[in-house]
Amino acid sequence: MQLSLAILSEYLGDSQKALSLANGFMKEIVANLGNDWQLTSDDIRTALLNLHVN
Repeated sequence: MQLSLAILSEYLGDSQKALSLANGFMKEIVANLGNDWQLTSDDIRTALLNLHVN
């Protein structure tokens, strides 16, 4: 959860919004990251859009 929160806080610049989205982001994105990973701003934006659709 901490990694999700850190990524989203940095990306969104809003810790409260990041907190509200962190659990879904963790389950859908962070939990599926391998050992060698990177997320671009586009990756994060796409993931957040997909979370809102589903």
